[in-house]
Amino acid sequence: MHARFACFFLLLLSSAGLAINIPKFKWGQDKSKIFLSIDIKCSENRQLDLSDDKFNFECDTAKGRHQLQFVLREDIDASGSKCESKGKREECVLLKKGEEHYFDQLMEDPKPFRKYMTVDWKMAEKIDDDNDDGDGVFDGSPVKQLSAKKLQKVLNKEDMVVVFMRYPWCNKCEYARETFIEVARKMKKDAVFGVVDARENRLARSVWNFTSGTCDYKCFHYVHRRHEGAYQIKHEHDANDMVEVLSRYKTPLLDVLPSSSSTALEAIQNAKKLKVVAILPDPKDTALEGVVHEVAKAFRGKLEFAVAYGTIQGTGEVPPSIKLYKPFDDGVSTYIGNLHSAAEISKFLDINCLPQVQEYDFRLQETMDGLGLPGLHFWVDEKPEATKRARVEVMREVAKALVGKMYVMQFDERRHSYLKDNFHGPYDLLLGIQDSFGSNPKRYAYKGAFTAEAISKFADDYLNGLLEPSRKSEDEPEEAWEPGTLKKIVHTTLAGHMHGGPNATVIAFHKSELDDKWASRLTRLAQPLKVVPSVLIGLYNLNANHVPTDILGDEPLSSPVRLAVFLPSAAPGTPPIMYTGSKWSQRALLEFLKPHIPSVEAAWDEVWAEAKRLDEEQKALREAEAAARKAEEERIAALPKISITPDDGIIKQVIKEGDGEVPPAGSGVKAHYTGTLLDGTKFDSSRDRGQPFEFKLGQGMVIKCWDQAFATMKVGEQALLTCQSDYAYGEQGTGPIPAKATLKFDVELVGFDAPEPVEQEEDFSQDEL
Repeated sequence: MHARFACFFLLLLSSAGLAINIPKFKWGQDKSKIFLSIDIKCSENRQLDLSDDKFNFECDTAKGRHQLQFVLREDIDASGSKCESKGKREECVLLKKGEEHYFDQLMEDPKPFRKYMTVDWKMAEKIDDDNDDGDGVFDGSPVKQLSAKKLQKVLNKEDMVVVFMRYPWCNKCEYARETFIEVARKMKKDAVFGVVDARENRLARSVWNFTSGTCDYKCFHYVHRRHEGAYQIKHEHDANDMVEVLSRYKTPLLDVLPSSSSTALEAIQNAKKLKVVAILPDPKDTALEGVVHEVAKAFRGKLEFAVAYGTIQGTGEVPPSIKLYKPFDDGVSTYIGNLHSAAEISKFLDINCLPQVQEYDFRLQETMDGLGLPGLHFWVDEKPEATKRARVEVMREVAKALVGKMYVMQFDERRHSYLKDNFHGPYDLLLGIQDSFGSNPKRYAYKGAFTAEAISKFADDYLNGLLEPSRKSEDEPEEAWEPGTLKKIVHTTLAGHMHGGPNATVIAFHKSELDDKWASRLTRLAQPLKVVPSVLIGLYNLNANHVPTDILGDEPLSSPVRLAVFLPSAAPGTPPIMYTGSKWSQRALLEFLKPHIPSVEAAWDEVWAEAKRLDEEQKALREAEAAARKAEEERIAALPKISITPDDGIIKQVIKEGDGEVPPAGSGVKAHYTGTLLDGTKFDSSRDRGQPFEFKLGQGMVIKCWDQAFATMKVGEQALLTCQSDYAYGEQGTGPIPAKATLKFDVELVGFDAPEPVEQEEDFSQDEL
């Protein structure tokens, strides 16, 4: 709709005897909005009608009825647009653009409005030229520039038209132009190839449902078959792949087979291709033929369709029937169902046009999810070949009974073993069921024998709702629990501790490995409960096990630990008693348990007495350890101080003598160390990690203090190094080490590897040269 739209409206009102006036207006824009200022003062009947492609404003004034109506050059977002009055003679309209970019003009046909319209540069930002005309890339190629008039002519005349449609301001699919031209050269005898400026061609936008929101990196091309309709196909980066895809649209939608004999059907079966044959009783049965036509259009480019009428001689086939011929499995599948339901026929084809056992490809994920079926996944190794063949044959046997209920997919053990991890089954898992490829699917790990009978029962149990999903779980602990100690609880043992177990169970749910502080708190909670053997304190690692949202909810933990009490007397489904206090001292936690666990309350005096006894015991132990540390520190302090450098920047005190050799420069040194600040604060320790630190001596890989001190040590020697900042981390410091810090290292030379010999270049004398 363009100039005729406005003119028709004026004629209509004139014939009704009404005076219609077009008001003057200004327009401007930025990248996201269009501004219209209409020079008019409305008295009544003010009305703004907007759609994504049409604009209509009208109202009554003292001079009669005024109306501004036109078809927009490009689509807008009508829901985000508005109109308001400003000043004495101004109506302001704000139009939200469908896509952020600059319009080259406001309306599709501006000619009828030129004497009424001006561009208001005060209402517009500086407009950058973001309209790419294609740089002539299609010039001299078989790709034709198609205006609206030319496109209409081509669609009416040509059997097959392929279009590269674009908005000049959208360059996200311009990478596809060269491939499109190459395909056009290869197929110029099969179809007309054209390029369309979507701004200029509302017909094309309508035929292929092309909008400004189409501007993204998912690039498509558009095919039109005369007497058939329009299709959208995804761009392929390789020209040969695009040719293969487009070649599927060259033939008619329905190939009509002769009905006099079975020869045509035999030829289709022998061709070993995917093809659907609909055998209909009578070409006059337009209802059935319409259903077949609808299904064939839906599968255009994926499956070939043929139709035959009447009984096929020599086959015994009685119409109507639909058969899918395929180059795998049994070679043919027959549709049994409602022949008047395009949806049911389509689902039958979706399921049966893939092999019963399909090899995994990530590009199939969307296809398989589209079936709406769960998947039976199994893993095979390429070698030994006999084992692989045997497993595939077992799964083929299983798959026969699962058609339409579950798809079966084969995964390669070496390339896809990581996909097994989410099943949370045994380490040697070979098979499992997954309800979709979507986010957070339910999975069911199989742990039985790899036989058709056992796997079929597993699949049937799933289909009958008899299986529980597999959950992430650590291995169950082998050691027996002793009262007064912490018990490791994993997902597979969690249910047994929640309700109906022999003990009242207090579970500490924690997000990661417990640090020393939290481990000490929970240990001190468990120890005095040794006198109440019916109470168990357990640890449940949420990082290593399934997160039980039915207990903890969906919100993340607000502290490193969440404490829950499960009572053996509680009915199944009863929520646990959660600790909500802010204090995590031993007394606070024991007093929380006292009123909730009857056995703790009954033995409270014994529990508290045991807690105090343990505290006294721990206090005495700490005092003894402190005295021992002090004595050791005094002993070390009295050791002779060996200055490694003239300025006393490195001092070594030998704690334990070593023997053997001193490592030469370039040696691969293995050493243990504990690093502290002068106040005793530990900042690092290889001993805590249980792994010696390794470095090349004298290569600048470590601080100067280490390079020089380790060069004086023998294997087995333990020493205390005092390193001034100039020989450590200097004036800047690093991480937890402050600037200008003097450091102490308790080091031990565990061993070293001799440096690799350096190859000497041969020295040729002048005479030899």
